[in-house]
Amino acid sequence: MSSAAAAVLQALAREHASVRASWRANWLRRELFDWRALLACIVGGAALYPLTRLLPFLGHDWLMYFSVLDRVPNVYAYPPWTQIALLPLNLGTQLEGIALLNGLLLMTVAVAAAREGRLFTRRSRLLAAILAVVTPPVFQLMWQGNVAGLVLLGLVGVPLMLPYALLQPNLTVWAIISRARWLAWAAGFGLLSLAIWGWWPGAMLATVAADAQRITHPIAMGWQAMGWPVLAIGLALLPFTTADPLRLLALGAFLSPYLMPVHLVLLLPALGRVTGWRRALLWGCSWLTLLPAMFLTDWSKAAALLFPFAVWWVLRR
Repeated sequence: MSSAAAAVLQALAREHASVRASWRANWLRRELFDWRALLACIVGGAALYPLTRLLPFLGHDWLMYFSVLDRVPNVYAYPPWTQIALLPLNLGTQLEGIALLNGLLLMTVAVAAAREGRLFTRRSRLLAAILAVVTPPVFQLMWQGNVAGLVLLGLVGVPLMLPYALLQPNLTVWAIISRARWLAWAAGFGLLSLAIWGWWPGAMLATVAADAQRITHPIAMGWQAMGWPVLAIGLALLPFTTADPLRLLALGAFLSPYLMPVHLVLLLPALGRVTGWRRALLWGCSWLTLLPAMFLTDWSKAAALLFPFAVWWVLRR
């Protein structure tokens, strides 16, 4: 074995040992319920309603699925409590619902990014919030009317908002396992949901089967759509991933069989965690998530996956 190869193996061994040493301490860390951030998201999102109501966004997913969830054929693509969770947004008209949804999305992305930069200056946190909002996943979600923004709101407000975080569990489960208390709360909620609705995960998993509409969607980016190399990258990163919610979310982008570009909105708070060229790198990579919708090719999806990889890399200790 050459000296260069030996040096690489030694570096990897040290990295893995460092990860193992930090996992238990981080996993057992007690994260306080951040009610201030949650309140800022909700109040700020409602305050943006007069503006978002005027924006000319189609809101396809909201109009076709989430505002009439009980009449949609693929209702099992989402957990059985989805309709209950979306009830506050369905009290008015469909236009009012999509306006509130978009307001919550904008405020949640901004607050989540600023919260990650709590160790930096107020100016740095404001810049991170602005950059996070001005990204393709946010624009795409506002146009589509998808609920991924509420999923991020759920992560901001865990454990109280766990039902929202688990509306799209393909990525959020990776963040939840980063803390023992979050995992315990999620397990308790999961058992309660099984007692109420029965074995609903089976119906959900069927929607991501190899021949299901989700996997065959032209911009689906998960390993089941793109092939085993994506899964192999995730497995290679796994031994070197710390118990950091954002790094585990980034890892989940490679290990999840189903992934859409808009799901990567959950990684935008990473812009607040770093500064300088690292922030510029993450923001630039976030724009690669626009490519799959533009070109519908494997290379465009591979380019989009550079964003979660960049998040995973720059957040290394």
